[in-house]
Amino acid sequence: MKIIEPLLYSNLRLFSPIFVIFLIALFVYHWRRRWLYYYSSKIPGPFPVPLVGNINLVTGGAFEIHKFLRNLFTDYPNIVKTWVGPYLYVSTTEPEYIKLILTRFLDKGNYYHLMTGYFRRSLAAAPLELWKQNRKNINPTFNISLINSFVDTFAKHAKLFTENFDDVCGKEAVDVFPSIWKCTLDAGCETLADVNPSLINTQQYVAGIFRIEEILLRRFFHPLLHFDIFWSLSPLKKEVNTLWKQNCSCIQKMIDLMESKSTQDDNENASTKKRFLTHMMNLDRNQEIPHDYVLEESQIMYFVGTEISAAVLSSTLLVLGMYPDIQTKIDEELNAIFGDSDRDPTLEDVHQMQYLDRVLKETMRLIPPLPFVMRSIDENVHLGKYVLPTGTKVIIPIAMVHRRPDFWPDPAKFDPDRFLPDEVEKRPVCSYIPFSYGARNCIAYKYGLLSMKIILSTFLRSYKVTSSNYKSIEDMDFLIQVVARPKNGYKITVEKRERRSNC
Repeated sequence: MKIIEPLLYSNLRLFSPIFVIFLIALFVYHWRRRWLYYYSSKIPGPFPVPLVGNINLVTGGAFEIHKFLRNLFTDYPNIVKTWVGPYLYVSTTEPEYIKLILTRFLDKGNYYHLMTGYFRRSLAAAPLELWKQNRKNINPTFNISLINSFVDTFAKHAKLFTENFDDVCGKEAVDVFPSIWKCTLDAGCETLADVNPSLINTQQYVAGIFRIEEILLRRFFHPLLHFDIFWSLSPLKKEVNTLWKQNCSCIQKMIDLMESKSTQDDNENASTKKRFLTHMMNLDRNQEIPHDYVLEESQIMYFVGTEISAAVLSSTLLVLGMYPDIQTKIDEELNAIFGDSDRDPTLEDVHQMQYLDRVLKETMRLIPPLPFVMRSIDENVHLGKYVLPTGTKVIIPIAMVHRRPDFWPDPAKFDPDRFLPDEVEKRPVCSYIPFSYGARNCIAYKYGLLSMKIILSTFLRSYKVTSSNYKSIEDMDFLIQVVARPKNGYKITVEKRERRSNC
């Protein structure tokens, strides 16, 4: 004991100052955040667990987020707070608040910071100042005249996709998403990069994008992985790095093919020069942007952009399998435009697809491809009787906004006529935001809508969806990642239209 006591005493003398310094640092940390705690205490929400916040309520990760948000807004309508570790998140479905947030605050916040090294410099996730420059660089590649010039290309790939359904016509249900995504990917090869898709085996890269999205979301829901030191030690980082390099090789192969083609064709026309990847390559050659940024931005545009279009198209076919009366009305509209002709759609035809347009919009209302958008608040802002303090992260849960009964009567009902002009006028701005809103909205949404109308109209002129693996939209559980998808896939059965030929 005579030996142990001095050792204990000396250790206490050593650790006491460290403990005091720790307490002082902890006090200073929380003192600097006092207004965050004060104002957040006025906002309703579930009680947080120390250190982890409310992450314990989403134990199933990506599979449980949709249910969690739905239950959260049942208990706390319009506005609610949650904590993810030390970060305060406020979610709102109030259109007035959404418009203010999306217009006034353009930095996307912590979730996107976790994408550093992957999508962090892309338009989807870049810090504000970098985003402004990137948007300026990319804007010319999505002007409406250039997008309209892609009609024939979209029609070509829509016809190829449709022809491939002969093998499953009248047989058991098939998950339509992989073949639709191949269609949008192939069309993207030609429209965004002017590359023959047969030269690029894109299918081997698709699973990589899925996994990257899954890992980055898992990082968000694991507070320790927010710290770079723990993330660097995680096997998930090694996995996502490998997948990232693999998918970059796909984009690099496109660039190599385009460079080879350009050396053989000195008379490259102006339209080709404005295509997305060609334009980015020219900026790279002129040293206006770094090459690794070209690879990063191209992955978002090519893989994630085409994934969003494929998800909307697949969801629409699911809906048509649930509601045959909706499909009948589409068929009547297409008959009025095309009759029995199997000619390709023109831009004028697309403008006449008004009911189909409303069906797509109603699908994106009930099954939005983007589950949420986020913003970081860099100054105190008043939302009605609440104050969001500096440092708050705001989540806009798009699916919950699209189901508010005060703006969408009988919100679970699928009704395309909600998007008749007179009905649209009745609703406030930001009650419908499938592509976000304001300056940081989706730059390619017009490109996506045009491709979707051509692909869907081409398919539905040849085939009828007879069933889906869901009886109603309410039966669908969603896997929430960068793009939301039904957990049980997009399975439909089809049969040939009688006006063509029978299966």
